[in-house]
Amino acid sequence: MLRGVNKKIIEVVDTQNEYFERAILFVKDRRLAENESEIKRNADDFLKNASGSRLRRMLLRLPLFETLKLLGAAGVGAAVALAVVLL
Repeated sequence: MLRGVNKKIIEVVDTQNEYFERAILFVKDRRLAENESEIKRNADDFLKNASGSRLRRMLLRLPLFETLKLLGAAGVGAAVALAVVLL
């Protein structure tokens, strides 16, 4: 369902991010009265804080956690198998 809504949208074409080529930001209604340069500056600040290092850390941390979880499960399985053999 599509509703007709009057919103101000900012499309950032150059995100300077290796993962994303564009970003679309919807300006809050209460901020529409601010001047355009202030809104653009805030959009740039938002994207600089939202991209890059935080995203990269999150993507790198996830495979490491999954690997450690798998190794832990294998260790528990080996310990149970050893206990069964020794009993």
